[in-house]
Amino acid sequence: MRDILFNFLLVGLLFLTGCSPEPQGLEQKAPARILSLSAAATHTLLALGVRPAAIDEYGLIVAGVDSPAVVGKGSLFSREKVVGLGIDCAVIWYYQHDAERELKRMGIRVEKVGPVRLEQYPDFLMQLGRLTGKEKEAAALSDAFRKELTMLSVSKDRTGRKIPKVMFELYTSGRYAGNESYIGDLVRAAGGMIPIRRTGLINAERVCQEAPEVLFYVEGSGDPVRLASQPGVSASSAVRSKRIYGVPRHLLTEGVSPLKTIQYIRERLER
Repeated sequence: MRDILFNFLLVGLLFLTGCSPEPQGLEQKAPARILSLSAAATHTLLALGVRPAAIDEYGLIVAGVDSPAVVGKGSLFSREKVVGLGIDCAVIWYYQHDAERELKRMGIRVEKVGPVRLEQYPDFLMQLGRLTGKEKEAAALSDAFRKELTMLSVSKDRTGRKIPKVMFELYTSGRYAGNESYIGDLVRAAGGMIPIRRTGLINAERVCQEAPEVLFYVEGSGDPVRLASQPGVSASSAVRSKRIYGVPRHLLTEGVSPLKTIQYIRERLER
């Protein structure tokens, strides 16, 4: 009897001193003041009807005219601004380790996202839906994305056209997107194929060997005249047929409006 009484008193003491086990499976409250250091997350939060309290400079590309407060650039941000805005959660890219450490030291909840590939995009939407308590809205966006992507694929398959070889220059001369990348996903969904496997610098001999039929570059970073005159590129059918196209930078931001980007690329592949 005394042992039973002792155990009962011990459990009560542990409870009063806060040492009792925490209940499992409790969901965290949706954050009230979000800092987004990911342009893709900023775009999705706005689509869910959740306006971030703050963003980084790169997020301006998707934030629109009435943009949230800008507190830094990439992983570098102002502690004073973050504290002053009452930020209680930060959405960051998976590789922003310095920002993660700093935010956690400040006692701010951190939600990591990415990398975002086309097949993972619905999961990305649902992750932010769960974070913000907007799961129904996220599910609707996810379903709409899947349906539209399926329609694009069916329409692409019905054309019966040969799949063109595409080279996509990224920001600097000689650097091209690979097939195993977000841009590679977009090009395949649009009906093209990037013949190189991984993103990186490609020499003129390799470019000549791949014989691209269509060339893309990033508007504001590339130049069609310079691109067409590069060794390995100048003799390609893409240059001879004048199939060199710029793509607006915001359409190439990972996880931002992928369906619009697919449609944009596809329209040029079909010219």
